Amino acid sequence: DLPRAATIVVVDASGRLRGLAKQSFFGPAAATLRFTVPVKRGFDGYVSDVRPGERLRVLVLGRDGAVLARVDLEVPGDAR
Repeated sequence: DLPRAATIVVVDASGRLRGLAKQSFFGPAAATLRFTVPVKRGFDGYVSDVRPGERLRVLVLGRDGAVLARVDLEVPGDAR
């Protein structure tokens, strides 16, 4: 489980920020302003300029900026 204030960032091999995501959901006990709002659990975010074969790193940051988790990944596809 991630802390409520966790932020997910995606950086490339040079450390440049390439993406950002925040947790976004209504908890089961949360009061909503409208009854038509769907229950949403997950993340909203983006990653810019993704290239096949590129290596990226996903970092989960706590409220204080400390790295809570780190995942290295490679974008699928040929790096031609």
